[in-house]
Amino acid sequence: MARAIWICGTSASISSGCYSDFLRDLLPNINIRNISVGDQTSIMGLMRIHQYAGDIKPGDIVVWEYALLDDVLSPFYDRRTVFSAMKQAWLIVMQRGATVLLLVTPSRSNATPSHIEEEIIGTALYCGVPLLTLRDLLLPHEKLEDLYRDDRHPDERGELPSRTARQLASMLGATEPQRPPPVEKFWRWIGAAELVAAGAEYVSYENRLLETASARINPGDWIPIPDEARIVSIGIVSKPDSGAVWCGHQPCAPASCRPEATGFAFLLRSTRLPCVHGTVGRLFARPDYWPMASWQDYGQSPANELAPVDLIGVLVE
Repeated sequence: MARAIWICGTSASISSGCYSDFLRDLLPNINIRNISVGDQTSIMGLMRIHQYAGDIKPGDIVVWEYALLDDVLSPFYDRRTVFSAMKQAWLIVMQRGATVLLLVTPSRSNATPSHIEEEIIGTALYCGVPLLTLRDLLLPHEKLEDLYRDDRHPDERGELPSRTARQLASMLGATEPQRPPPVEKFWRWIGAAELVAAGAEYVSYENRLLETASARINPGDWIPIPDEARIVSIGIVSKPDSGAVWCGHQPCAPASCRPEATGFAFLLRSTRLPCVHGTVGRLFARPDYWPMASWQDYGQSPANELAPVDLIGVLVE
């Protein structure tokens, strides 16, 4: 039996009454750590694995559940980048001596697998990763649309969450060796601790679902990026009063760190950096001498006031 189970997925893995609640009831003596972040892709999943890599031990199992939003949010992201993030996360888990288990939560409207789901499942089969799709749990007379409360979430009042937990629990004894996924380029993770050491201010955040360290840059201040690199993605603590992060190149717009969603004290999100230079040597919080309107990645709203930005880390290549 697993030493610990890590759940790294979408809001379908952390919403009240979802399969992870039932899994805790089924396995009360196993340490289950849920590091999921909703409304994000495998890019955030990779960031979360980097944040906790030192705690993942041989014999652990990591339930990976980002296929849902890798598919749903595919119009907003470069598929190759998202797919590479997934493979890099799996590789880190395997290098730690832990086992990846793939859980595919289809969108309610996908009665059959999308081409993105098929690509993810194909990678799991290549790597020897045990997999479960929620379609496998449907009875002959059932349809996904009848068992979901919206396009992304199984109805917690139905049987699908408990079926999912029972099936996952039965798969935990998988001991077949896993083949590392092919990764063309392994991005470097510059975490909050390294950013703080470079001069940022340490700030921590916590709510009932997660906790994270972050590195704060105040307006006009900057922190260095070692070896001047291309920014793949920036992990941010997104708040209603967040500012915008900027590459320092004057033709470029700063990227908003302010969420579109309301009613949250903070959210974890990833953002690209709209830099036309390709490589970046410093990251700024928007200074007063650069008034260009902010650029917004998926799920973000304009942030044109001077305000701090809080980073959980940066993926670079």
